[in-house]
Amino acid sequence: MTTFSVTFYTAGEYAEQDIEAATAQEALQLAQGLWEAERYELDFDNYDDLQELQTIRIDGPDQASSLEWETPERMLARAGNDMLNALEKAIEALNTAPRFKVPGLDTDSYAIAALCDQAVALAKGRGQ
Repeated sequence: MTTFSVTFYTAGEYAEQDIEAATAQEALQLAQGLWEAERYELDFDNYDDLQELQTIRIDGPDQASSLEWETPERMLARAGNDMLNALEKAIEALNTAPRFKVPGLDTDSYAIAALCDQAVALAKGRGQ
């Protein structure tokens, strides 16, 4: 068995834990199980540096005077699952239709589908 040092990161803090496992993949599986079962038992520390701003929420005396602002990166992260689902459907549609040119992009539908395939693979941890 090997001792793996595992670090769990949230947006503003981290926790470290040693895990004994045969392989890094097994350590990852154990770490995911630990997160699910005992996340509140992990000893989280704040990062040493100020973290990037994600959201500003303003609450007024009534709901009409409340608002929330998010960075573009935060909005993208929130939309990620919906965008991935739409992209997978677009790939299926592009690959089902006969190949067609897209003059404005100087490409064709199959090349666009290939780019979409790469993006989906990357989003699912299978790409580079």
